[in-house]
Amino acid sequence: MGLVQNRFSLKGAEIALAKYELRVQSALEFFGYVQQLFGHRDIMESTVRIELWHGGKFDEQRNNIYRGGKKFVIPDVDLDRFCLDDLFDMLKAAGGQQMNAHFFFQLPKNAFTTEMVQIVGDAEIRTMCDCFRNQSAITLWSQENYFTPLKDANIGVGSNPSDDTKAGPQVLNATDDNEGVTSESFGSDPIDDNHIGLDDVSIGDDEDSLDENDEGDEKATEFWYSDIEVEDELISLASSDDEDSCRKHHFFSDRMNMKRFELVVGMKFKDVHEFRSVLVDWTVRSGVELVFKKNEKSKVTAVCKAGCEWRLHANLVMGGPTFQVKTLSGKHTCVRASSNNLATYKYLSKRIEMIVCENPTIPVEKLKRVIRRKCNVDVSKYKAYRAKKAALEKLKGKFKDHYLKLWDYCETVRKYNPGSKILVKRDHSFSVPTFQRMYFSLQALKSGFLAGCRPVIGLDGCFLKTNYGGQLLVAIGRDGNENVFPIAMAVVKVENFDNWRWFINELLEDIGFERWTFISDRQKGLLEALNELAPECEHRFCVRHLYQNFARKHPGLELKGMLWAAASTTNKNEFAMWMKRIEAADRKTSPDHETAAEWLNKIPPAHWTRSHFLLSSFSDVIVNNMTESFNSYILEARDMPIISMFEWIRTKLMTRIQVKREGIKKYGGEICPNIVKTLNENEQKSRNCAVFFVE
Repeated sequence: MGLVQNRFSLKGAEIALAKYELRVQSALEFFGYVQQLFGHRDIMESTVRIELWHGGKFDEQRNNIYRGGKKFVIPDVDLDRFCLDDLFDMLKAAGGQQMNAHFFFQLPKNAFTTEMVQIVGDAEIRTMCDCFRNQSAITLWSQENYFTPLKDANIGVGSNPSDDTKAGPQVLNATDDNEGVTSESFGSDPIDDNHIGLDDVSIGDDEDSLDENDEGDEKATEFWYSDIEVEDELISLASSDDEDSCRKHHFFSDRMNMKRFELVVGMKFKDVHEFRSVLVDWTVRSGVELVFKKNEKSKVTAVCKAGCEWRLHANLVMGGPTFQVKTLSGKHTCVRASSNNLATYKYLSKRIEMIVCENPTIPVEKLKRVIRRKCNVDVSKYKAYRAKKAALEKLKGKFKDHYLKLWDYCETVRKYNPGSKILVKRDHSFSVPTFQRMYFSLQALKSGFLAGCRPVIGLDGCFLKTNYGGQLLVAIGRDGNENVFPIAMAVVKVENFDNWRWFINELLEDIGFERWTFISDRQKGLLEALNELAPECEHRFCVRHLYQNFARKHPGLELKGMLWAAASTTNKNEFAMWMKRIEAADRKTSPDHETAAEWLNKIPPAHWTRSHFLLSSFSDVIVNNMTESFNSYILEARDMPIISMFEWIRTKLMTRIQVKREGIKKYGGEICPNIVKTLNENEQKSRNCAVFFVE
């Protein structure tokens, strides 16, 4: 296709061809047309040599004259990844000033025009790379504080370019950084004997090699491909010199407010996966649908599915996995889409994660309405169900993976917490190793209990809210300030004699087989296990749970008050008095009727009333609130995977113990504050007491 006539300017263009006339409205449309003259980009070479002239300036009278400056050469530049940031990096490596720098290039000699083109953004960079793809070198010019856009000095409107204009900018009094030449003369010019014409600085030449002594290329190459250095500079732009401010580009951060987030040209992402995730989120929030023309690891091109002029292109930044938005043109003029194929169940699961976490049993129909309100998309019932399931799995973690890592976790805890006891038992009844139960006790908890807690141990179990179920058995102590102090815990399948016996045996091996006082809710299998392993130890029943069983057969506020009075008294005579009142309040009405007194007499008083407790426990507690408090304390962790659960509990307890330690250091009294409070209350009550002498 030969040139017949050329009429072009950057403000507006008309190109007349031999057989037809093509009208373009902008320079970019013209560049796109010029690109077609050189064939399809995929079949061309993708690396060229770039020669950058810097430190000089264009003549104010004749724009085709570039006065002074130095040449900096970079070989084998990948055009597929070259961007404006790379050009600024190149200028910095050459020692040029980046502040207010402007770049220019000239189209190849076989193009329709030899006019200089100013590089404003990555759109011009892409056009330049496409046009020079079958060339061996590209020459660029830079200038600080450029005074005005280049005039059409090199081309006559309505006429063919002359030989003088084809020479392009002439470089006067120049220095070649790479070759160490202070001045060169290439060609001729009527106003000066020493100049460099555009034709002589290798635009469109077929030479691929530089001089043998070109040591500057190697140095420049080191700077050019120093990917880490460039990225570090970008990260520290806030504290860099002002000359770097011209090349600032935003890095995407998870802390950004996605409700107000907007994609902009130049925005960078750590990799293509983060870019795709952000693009999908932005698309769904914006209510538009996209079609991916290209969706590769190195580049992504997307357009509006409804046919709008909106278009986005992003690709890798040279030398690393960083992904950058190169082109973002057009606006969405389509109607907001009520559904979106990009709103997959995986994406929705991330958006509803906190909602499902707060309400794991939320109905699917209600979840659909929540998704419609929160994500502005309509989804099917099945997709909402899959999103909820994925959110739950993500919150809980992959349970199987946790069990596979359980051995390593136990070894790590034992290594960094010497003296800790962690046991994992397998169920050998299956051909595949299957988890059966696990015992967990840290050395700090055991030593703390033995050193400063009362000899009272609360035993209880609570359900685990996971896909695999199970129960958590706990042993809780009581410190000198009447606060909860955990000792040990275990994960088992169910509460039964075998599991309680195993747990209590491991516990007693840790703390010793002494005369401990146990308090429990009379769980199934626990009484038998204690009678077998610790027959000499005192065992109390929680009166609150005891009354719940009592009230099923003997309801009423009167009996309730009498039972609590009998359990709270420390005097055996008062206990006997209250038992007589209970018997009188519920008399036997038939041979089959079991009175309240008969029901209570089946339970030995040593298990539930203070009047019969041993003094060795140094505690008159009659309820198992310490285990109930701990179960509520770890409620958040009970639906986590097993390792996450133990780690949550471990870190919480570590923080809690440290807070208690710091608090007691600031306390100046010799008696713990809660004990002082109890003494003061009893002191006030003692004022109403009187002394009677019995003869």
